[in-house]
Amino acid sequence: MKNSDFRNTNTLIPFLASLCLFLAAVEFAIPKPLPFMRLGLANMPIILALYLLTWKEVFLLMVLKVVCQAIFAGTLFSYIFVFSITGSAASVFGMLLMHRFFANKKYISPVGISLVGSIANTGAQIVMARIMLFGSSVRYIAPVLLISGTLTGIILGFLTALFMNRSKWFKIVLNTCSNDIQLKQNQNTVHIKNDKLTIKNPIYKYIWTLTLLAIGLPLLLVQRNILVLWSTVIVFAICSYFRKKRLRILAPCIIFFSVTILNLYPEYGKILYTLGTFRITEGALNSALRRSGVLLGMVFLSQSAIDSSVVLPGKIGRLFSQILNYFEALTDKSFTKKEKKSVAKNINSIIDSIDIKLLAVYR
Repeated sequence: MKNSDFRNTNTLIPFLASLCLFLAAVEFAIPKPLPFMRLGLANMPIILALYLLTWKEVFLLMVLKVVCQAIFAGTLFSYIFVFSITGSAASVFGMLLMHRFFANKKYISPVGISLVGSIANTGAQIVMARIMLFGSSVRYIAPVLLISGTLTGIILGFLTALFMNRSKWFKIVLNTCSNDIQLKQNQNTVHIKNDKLTIKNPIYKYIWTLTLLAIGLPLLLVQRNILVLWSTVIVFAICSYFRKKRLRILAPCIIFFSVTILNLYPEYGKILYTLGTFRITEGALNSALRRSGVLLGMVFLSQSAIDSSVVLPGKIGRLFSQILNYFEALTDKSFTKKEKKSVAKNINSIIDSIDIKLLAVYR
């Protein structure tokens, strides 16, 4: 990493983006009481960025976070990416407003900023859920999502405030950004290969991705025949299994049943089954199966087509390579003897342990 201002796009922004990925990996290992109830640790660097970067840089960081997470998860061309980018954009916009007009005057804390961002995120995703998934039936799950978003927003805000108060790394970077000075790297800096990095990807990876997208997208989005649609979904699920060497069933099953059941209303067309006072009609069932099939098909298509090892050439490619290198450094489990002692002292404090790693990687 070259000696440069910590606010330079070549240093702080890709580092914060890699921190988003690192915290997302940390959260993945934390048990969740409900499948949809995520704390959103990956959003903590976004809140920190409000105090460190310009509004344009914060939006760039948000885009990098969402795109990198989608590439790693294999959901870049699925409805999940649409939900994520929409919710994240609404969240960042709300938090920027709160920070711009209130935080500088000490009228609002990171807790309030996080709460506003979480509510904006949840609201945007409810709107998208109404458009893409559940239609008018979204009103049945909206209260649960809003309550969950409020709770997680408050908790994340408290964790962020605690991190800002305890973190030596944050204080160093905040002081650097506030005074707009240049800090040189010391001898212990983890060197990130960027300008001289050369990425060579086998051409077949590009051909595979483009071919699957060219065939899969029209089949899923234009196809009206339910049998052909679901046959396509199964084919992409098989491709995803061989590509990833695993196939998670729980999440697709939850998506299928929730989307299908909530789209059986309103009733229209021929009555197929009657369950008490509830009737399953042909038109509603076809619509429900088509919508759930398209959504699941897009997920499996993305997982089959997108290879996280493929890096784009040019400046964008170098930026993503920088993020991946920082992420690799953050997830590296090898510590020096001094760092091991520090971790041992702070073994009961995740924040202190993360801060030690941030200082080791970025300082």
